Parts: sequence; C-alpha cells; structure tokens
Amino acid sequence: MVAARSLKHIPGSDGWPIVGQMPSILRDAERWAFENYDRYGPVHRMNFMFEPWVVAATPDLAKMILLDRDKVFSSEHGWRTTIGELFKHGLMLRDFDDHHFHRKIMQEAFRSEAMSGYLKDMSPIIAERIDSWQAGETARMYGEFKQLTLDIATQVFVGIPTGAEADRLNRAFMDTVQAAVAPIRRPLPFTAYRKGMDGRRYLQEYFASRISERRGAGRRDLFSRLCDAVDEDGDRFSDEDIVDHMIFLLMAAHDTTTSTLATMAWELARNPTWQDRLAAAVDTTELTWEERSRFEEIDWVFKEAM
Repeated sequence: MVAARSLKHIPGSDGWPIVGQMPSILRDAERWAFENYDRYGPVHRMNFMFEPWVVAATPDLAKMILLDRDKVFSSEHGWRTTIGELFKHGLMLRDFDDHHFHRKIMQEAFRSEAMSGYLKDMSPIIAERIDSWQAGETARMYGEFKQLTLDIATQVFVGIPTGAEADRLNRAFMDTVQAAVAPIRRPLPFTAYRKGMDGRRYLQEYFASRISERRGAGRRDLFSRLCDAVDEDGDRFSDEDIVDHMIFLLMAAHDTTTSTLATMAWELARNPTWQDRLAAAVDTTELTWEERSRFEEIDWVFKEAM
C-alpha cells in the first residue's frame, strides 16, 4: 500500500474528505468510471474505501497487470481492502510461488474427468430451471440466474441436495458476498459487514466439520475432490486450505457467473438477430464436456459479456 501523497503526480481526484469518491461510485459506478476516464485518461488515481487507489482502464494495461510477468503486483494486497477478510487465502488472493503451489494442487479437481462429471450433474438442474420459465410470462433473469447458480453451487460443488441445509448455506454465502461491497468496513452490530463476517464464520465451521467424512469417500462433488486432491509431488491441501478455497470458489462459481449471464441476456435482448442465431444453434439442453466446442458462437457472446 502506498502513501496517498506519493500518487500526486498521477492525474485524478481524491473526492470528498474521508469518504473520497465512494458516494459517486455507489450511486452510479458505470457513469463514474466513464467520467473519470474522459476527464483524467486511462491511468488515474482516486480515493475509495478510505484508501488511495490507481485505476488502469485499458485492455493492454489490464493484461500487463494481471499477467504480471515481472511479479511486481500483489493480488493479495490489491483485494485485501474489499474481500480480504471475507474470502481470505482464496486462490485469487495468493501471490507468486504460493499461488502457483495452490493452483497446481487445485488443478486435480478441474481435470477433464472432473469437469465432465460436474457438467453431467449440472444438466438436470439447468433443465429444471429452464422448464419453470413459462412462455408469455416475465422472468427476471438476474434473479433466475442467481438461484440457478446457487443450486448448482450447493448440489454440484458442495454435494448437498436442496433443502434447509442448502438454504442455510446459501444465506451465509450471500451475506458474505454482500458484505464485500458494504460501505462500513467494520463488523459493527446490525451492519452488512457484521452479517458477512458471521456468514463466513458459519461457512468455515460447516466445511471444517465435514472434511474428514469426505476424504476417501469417492464422491465427485468439488468439495470432496479438493479433500482428496494430491499433485504429482504428493502435496495436498491442509484442512484450513480446503475451507478457504471452498468459500472463495463458491463466490467465483456463483457471483461472477450470475453477472455474466445476466449481461448476456440483456445484450441478446438488445440484439435479436444474435438472439435468434444462438437459439438456432442450441438443439439440446444436455451438453457433454466432449461436445462443448460445438457452441463456439455462444462462447463468443459469453466472452463479450465478460
């Protein structure tokens, strides 16, 4: 973290005293981003969540930072302010050799055989949700996608059926996610951040208490696979590692996917030609891992939405 005074050579604005530019971002983040880009250029400074930030707003700059070939950008420090306590030690919050070590073990749960199994288990959940949409009725797609990805996360990734246990897990998870954007960053009573920290505590206790029963059980959900994952060097995750990775992967599997699918639905509604084009390409609701390459155009739209 750098001192605010060391960024004064970079164009930008600190915003209001103490709160910085937080009010503008919370009111309309997209408008704020474009206005700052137009006013200050692709690289500018700001103050958000009581700390100085630097915005790098072009694809080339994003690529340079995210690839980080010279290992000069810390992902852990970058995310610490927003999700550091809520999703600590997740794969995205690890740096350099430590990140590589954990990613290598985690890859065991994402090999083709595992991915094929996840997709097979997802298909009936997806089909059931689609069948519930009635022709001629309005469907609020963000909410529909959110519920769908939550169902997939609990059934396919955690390995529990729908019901009271899944509902409690989902509630704790959603409280944790919502706390990531809470303006008050202290676990004060009755605040969203406090609910999020309580949610994380529940998730920690839930996963930690079930690791021993999942190890060696031969189950194919993601949680069980992480419990059994061993890389070619014989390294495996500790119990604490499994807990941290599961909490983070639930967020990665649900929140970003929901946003991307909702964006796809919005843009396809604005572009009916492409909507019809993709609809014509989909002749089944059951997709196997081996035939996923048939839907290249859907992949184009998904990437454009991201």
